[in-house]
Amino acid sequence: MPQMKENAFTFESRALAKDTFSVVRFSGDEGLSALYCFDILLISESADIDLTEVLQNPATFTIKSQFADGPDLPFHGILSAFEQMHQSGPYIYYRAELRPKLWWLTLTHHNQVFLDKTVDRFLSDVLKDGGLAPAVDFEFRFQGQYAPWEYVCQYGESHFAFVSRWMEREGAYYWFEQGAQSEKMIASDTRIAHAPLPGHETCLYSPPSGLDTTGADTVIKRFTLKQAPMPKNVLLKDYNYMKPGLDLEGRATVQDQGRGEIYLYGEHFPDTGEGQRLAGVRAEAYRCREKTFHGLSAIAALRPGYLFTLERHYRADFNGQYLTTTVHHEGSQARYLVSGLGVGDLEDREGLFYRNTFTCIPGDVQYRPARTTPKPRIAGTLSAKIDAAGSGRYAELDANGRYKVILPFDRSGRSGGKASAWIRMMQPYAGEGMGFHAPLHKGTEVLLSFIEADPDRPVICGAVPNAETPSPVRDANQTQIRLVSGSGNVMHMEDKAGSERILMHSPAANTFLRLGAPNDPDTAAGHQGDNHEAQPEEEETEWGARLVTDKLLKIQAGGENTVILGECIETVVGVDLGIKLINTDEIIGGIKTEVMMGGQGSYTPLVHWHLKGSEEKVAATEMKVIAAKQDALGTYEVVEGEQGRVTATLTAVTAEAARAVGDSIDVTGAVTTAVGTQTEALGEQIRAAVSQTTALGERVQALGTCVRTVGSQLSNAGTCLRNAGSDMSNSGTRIDNAGTALQNASIAIRDAPIIMDN
Repeated sequence: MPQMKENAFTFESRALAKDTFSVVRFSGDEGLSALYCFDILLISESADIDLTEVLQNPATFTIKSQFADGPDLPFHGILSAFEQMHQSGPYIYYRAELRPKLWWLTLTHHNQVFLDKTVDRFLSDVLKDGGLAPAVDFEFRFQGQYAPWEYVCQYGESHFAFVSRWMEREGAYYWFEQGAQSEKMIASDTRIAHAPLPGHETCLYSPPSGLDTTGADTVIKRFTLKQAPMPKNVLLKDYNYMKPGLDLEGRATVQDQGRGEIYLYGEHFPDTGEGQRLAGVRAEAYRCREKTFHGLSAIAALRPGYLFTLERHYRADFNGQYLTTTVHHEGSQARYLVSGLGVGDLEDREGLFYRNTFTCIPGDVQYRPARTTPKPRIAGTLSAKIDAAGSGRYAELDANGRYKVILPFDRSGRSGGKASAWIRMMQPYAGEGMGFHAPLHKGTEVLLSFIEADPDRPVICGAVPNAETPSPVRDANQTQIRLVSGSGNVMHMEDKAGSERILMHSPAANTFLRLGAPNDPDTAAGHQGDNHEAQPEEEETEWGARLVTDKLLKIQAGGENTVILGECIETVVGVDLGIKLINTDEIIGGIKTEVMMGGQGSYTPLVHWHLKGSEEKVAATEMKVIAAKQDALGTYEVVEGEQGRVTATLTAVTAEAARAVGDSIDVTGAVTTAVGTQTEALGEQIRAAVSQTTALGERVQALGTCVRTVGSQLSNAGTCLRNAGSDMSNSGTRIDNAGTALQNASIAIRDAPIIMDN
């Protein structure tokens, strides 16, 4: 080993005098995309050094040049550890760990979100937050153009880990330049950013010969090659929900003679162009490790990130330009301390020396860092709250139905829809032209899930209640299924045995529909999103279906409208009732059909009616006509038979085949007055403009009357009543009939003159 000048290595702390420490020995490692670290053994005559003060101040370790006119080689930084050790004679031993200021970032632990920023911008933000100054402590020398990232999450990791993994992903790396007062981190993504090693652009290969020669600090004594097999290619695939039909992939060749394929999924790239770029970066990360050269020298100036040219190697193809990737330094000056300083009790009396080992790659190969920094994963869910602009409770959605949220760990203070990117919400049903989406309100708590547990790919997986926004179903109504909107629209299903019902309620016009058990909502309360507690069951005892509204109720049937009445139908019209028949209207009354009109009722047929049937039976005991006044205007009633007779108390109609079976027909308490009328027997025709009775088989249609008949039959369908200008008053008319029969039904009713054919 060549002997170096006295005091070849020095260590200084800005907290103390320059000559406080002497270096006994040291070792240090530095490399591309690595924090250098020097472990330095020191001695000092000072026994009361304030360790805290030393740790809080910068320090510099210097390797003095062996050449009289050569520059010193400083390593600036801060101390990651400082240890006071034992005493040996008048000297106290200390141990120092020197690292660059970038190491400060390892002391952090952060959770934060970056929006719409490029890689260099959010990395710069993190470096500044870690205490580094732009242009002084770090500098970016990027050649590539990087698109902004819509959403990037730093979750549960240090600033240093965040910077490292993003640079590894993008293929960027860093090294350090040592200035007169401090170091600077240089970050780059291209080999053209590397400069030749100052003062040592060319290094000679000279293997050990057993004799140290002049200029030994300018030669490389060992230079070997380690080569590894390579895969053939790299394939990347991904999925972008904004382009679901696009097959996203990127492919690049590592080595034509390689074997195997590296297939990576989920690299989170938005298009094929970015996928192709990333595939190229991954291929370069393998390719730069195919050939690794290892060397041994005493050239202290060797630094990672710099180029040198090797000459005079015995293998001609080894002579060329190389990029230094790692350097391991070690040295000692214990012998100098013994002889120069008179330290006679040193535990290490090894001679004064310096040496290093290093690795390098061919200068024309692009270096890429290995992906060694793990990405944080969120295996479960994460709480968040829906965000929106302004103070309104409705959250804004974008054209794709996405939301913005505020994450619970976000300390940026951003709000009003600026705390996150647009995030999709998981839905129970979706497809082309279909789906199910219940819009969320501002402040709603949601749970976020993450695609492949990636913090950069959140999805809203559902909304959850909390103490401020409780669930609509709780212990008091645990048998119900409830859907309640923010404005008070409600749909609930009661599943309690014996009280099953379905209720739909809207506060607009106090409208509700209930099916099943009673217990309707209080429609007059004007609820706004409450639980709509139902009324006590004793206030409403009718089971079945109920539809109530304060405004318009419109039912429209495009095809057939059939109403089948089980027992009773009651229609109460406050002002007007209009029924318009375009084609056919059919009402089947089982036992009782009652229409009550407060004023005047009229009916005008619009179409041709045809009624047929062999026998029509009407079972009723009572017929009531309730009206203040009923006029037959413009009608003509003809009765054809053997005899027609009208009296104030008895009306008898006899015809060719008319007979009364059973009880008689009584008219009591009524007066029938025929004013200017004429009763004639004109065959088998009946014309009436007030009412129509249509018998189709065994069907009866009654408009404006209430008919009750029990066991009666009327015979002789040829009877025809004709009455013009008659006025029937006295609403107490009552006709009792038991056992009459009307047979022989082949009846046709046409437009205004109604004709009944036998």
